[in-house]
Amino acid sequence: MSRSFNKKYFDTVLNITSWAIRITVIALFFLLVLLALTIGVVTFLPKGLLDFDLANLQNIDMQLQYAFISINPDYFTGIINVKWSIVLTALVGLTNVGFLLYIFILLKKIVTDVKTKRPFSELNVRRFNFIGISFIVAALILPIFNSLLLSNIFKLLSVDFARVTYTIDIQQVFMGLLVLVLANIFEYGKNLQEENDLTV
Repeated sequence: MSRSFNKKYFDTVLNITSWAIRITVIALFFLLVLLALTIGVVTFLPKGLLDFDLANLQNIDMQLQYAFISINPDYFTGIINVKWSIVLTALVGLTNVGFLLYIFILLKKIVTDVKTKRPFSELNVRRFNFIGISFIVAALILPIFNSLLLSNIFKLLSVDFARVTYTIDIQQVFMGLLVLVLANIFEYGKNLQEENDLTV
């Protein structure tokens, strides 16, 4: 026995998703502006203002994907300048947040089309294709920026016992492929809808 379509449940989920995406887009936009302002302000600050005494370090704990690293602060001595490290960190953050903002803006447009009863539009097929390709491109490019940031931090702290390697983000590649499959499903749905409209 086939299960009937529960329109009320569908509309509720769609409305919750729509609001969640809107809030996320606004939050990501503000974060993007904050990171851009950080880059602007820190770039023009006097270099000496951002000197940091490594003797003040209490403990260094880092979470790198699946690894948790704890470094003994006694290893570090001297004064370092963190100005360009802050700028680089903000640039890497800007790149990552920019990618997420682009994805969520496209998702917002897709959900809007679904709410206005146009889920299988040509635009949605293209949007899903853009999202899928973006995930795959991000899987190749974002690790470069993240590796550059880590490499800069290790160089700044004179850490000679750690190496940074470039690794493609397999999860993002997989996500991209899934979204591209979804784009093909939507294109198939669009063709069925067009055939149905012609028949009627």
